[in-house]
Amino acid sequence: MYIDCHMHLAAGWSSPEQVEQLVAEYRQVVDHVWLLAVDGPYCLGNSAVLAAAQAHPDFFIPFALLDFTHPVEQINNYRDAGFRGLKVLSAGGPLGSEQALPYYREAERLGMPVVLHTGSVPAPVPGLPGLGVSDDYHPVELERIAQACPHLHMVALHGGGFCWREALIAAHAAPNLFLCLGDFDSREGMCLDNLAGWDLLGLLQERIVAGLDYPFAAQLCGAPEPFTPSAFVLPAVDKLRLLATRLTQRLGVAWRDAVMSENARRFEQRTGLHP
Repeated sequence: MYIDCHMHLAAGWSSPEQVEQLVAEYRQVVDHVWLLAVDGPYCLGNSAVLAAAQAHPDFFIPFALLDFTHPVEQINNYRDAGFRGLKVLSAGGPLGSEQALPYYREAERLGMPVVLHTGSVPAPVPGLPGLGVSDDYHPVELERIAQACPHLHMVALHGGGFCWREALIAAHAAPNLFLCLGDFDSREGMCLDNLAGWDLLGLLQERIVAGLDYPFAAQLCGAPEPFTPSAFVLPAVDKLRLLATRLTQRLGVAWRDAVMSENARRFEQRTGLHP
């Protein structure tokens, strides 16, 4: 059974019946998922994510969307509400800026892991002409955060995206940094042929996890409307199985098992996310 470390709730999936259907169908291949809040027109925010996790605590691990325009005390409030981690989509500038560091220090103090969008500018709506590189999301920012917060556990979503080489280097320098890869294709510069030939990859076998960024990734690719839980599950299951097959072919069975489940469990044990 796989662990999906990067999932959102599509807009319109807030009813208990829809969430129940999603859980029942996705359990075919997934043991549990990290459910990340993204407040916007296509994915649901903190309240919906927390409600889904409270209804299915054995399947969803909820991550609150961190708002850098609100006081740092919000982090303690999120923890008290039941969130297990924090999601950073935008820090209003470089991820590791001086203005952002107090938030990471508070997360470190409270023992809340942080997953961060990396590599490209987040695409707010489907149909954007490409995802541009931004220095604000460059993996070197994660090194700055790790230096300031050495005990903070982080996951770089998209594995640094276009800057995947720099993400590997950052993870090598920061032992509490994991990389989440969900799509090994040329769009994000993370094709398996490149990864398999990268010497540093072997040093990080225990710190790469899998996450599809669904349903947002599917919506960007023109998923049919209405985008129901059933319409989500089939392509997501197929994609997970494809990732597992390609990992086996290019890097071997040990790599497949590590990336698709074992490393996520290791991270969860370190952080108390999912005992």
